[in-house]
Amino acid sequence: MLALRVERQRRGWSITEVTRRTGIAESHLSNIERQLIPAYPGWQRRIAKAFKMSARELFQEVDDDS
Repeated sequence: MLALRVERQRRGWSITEVTRRTGIAESHLSNIERQLIPAYPGWQRRIAKAFKMSARELFQEVDDDS
């Protein structure tokens, strides 16, 4: 799983909230989180800016402890 999903959930943000902050469609964000589509560099920058974190931090694989 991507750190993006963990961080989004930690903040209590819905996919809709991330869409509002980035302008990226909910379906794309969901597919990015599930690693079904790549996060293109422009999307990575927009997502990182919304989270005030680096793209490297957000797009790293983390253990799924759920």
